[in-house]
Amino acid sequence: MGLVTRAQARGLGIAWSSLSHLAEPGGAMERIAHGVYRLRGSADPGHLSLRAVWLRLDPATPAWKRLDRSARPPPMRETSSASP
Repeated sequence: MGLVTRAQARGLGIAWSSLSHLAEPGGAMERIAHGVYRLRGSADPGHLSLRAVWLRLDPATPAWKRLDRSARPPPMRETSSASP
């Protein structure tokens, strides 16, 4: 997909200034939203603005880890609406 957040880049030791430099015109990256960047020339994943919002919800967690979590159903709590 070619998308990365500033928090993910920081976790890899990439300074914001380096990321900013990469996103300059003609650089390897393009800024698609605040804190979200795309590798120039990567395939268009479609719904780019929606994907950017989704990444911004938890910017430090890579998309592949989120997809792994969403594959499992959320835990169910045993509660009763009749209990006080």
